[in-house]
Amino acid sequence: MLVVIPARLDSSRFPRKMLALIAGEPLIRHTVRSVLAMNLDAEVVVAYDHSSIERAVGALAPCIRTSTAHRSGTERVIEVANLSVFHGHDMYVNVQGDLPFITKPFVEAAVERLLAGGDISTVFTNLTKDAEVNEHRVKLVALEEEETERLWVVKFARSGAELGDLPSPHCEVGEHVGVYAYRQLAVDM
Repeated sequence: MLVVIPARLDSSRFPRKMLALIAGEPLIRHTVRSVLAMNLDAEVVVAYDHSSIERAVGALAPCIRTSTAHRSGTERVIEVANLSVFHGHDMYVNVQGDLPFITKPFVEAAVERLLAGGDISTVFTNLTKDAEVNEHRVKLVALEEEETERLWVVKFARSGAELGDLPSPHCEVGEHVGVYAYRQLAVDM
């Protein structure tokens, strides 16, 4: 398993977010430390787009420079996964770089869901009132497949209005956590 922490310098909603200080250290360092503290049986790398992120991470984890053209963390993970040195892992886990307080149960849940079937998984929590009205929090709609009881994400949104009407009574609305797991097949490009 390879854990990739994608980190983009110029977020549209919060430019230079990865370098924002929390208790005197850049946010990205806290995220890397949280992932390393999980003691996962995995290699951990940071996929970045600007040398200031690499400097902020320092010697905590290997850093792989990725294209500045990527529009998402998933695209950074795919670029890293397709490098010959990382290609062939049985699983890739994407822990978004802006999750300084991420804990092991979220990563384990994404991995467990992947192992239960499918090529991609993600995790979400119950939608709190605060998250529902906060446009900085990502919401999702998951539709339950009745035969397998699997949940399929059918929509991501930042505002409650973007979620619209639920397509089925078998839907759940939750707050997306920012952790994904992929099989090799899903990252082959």
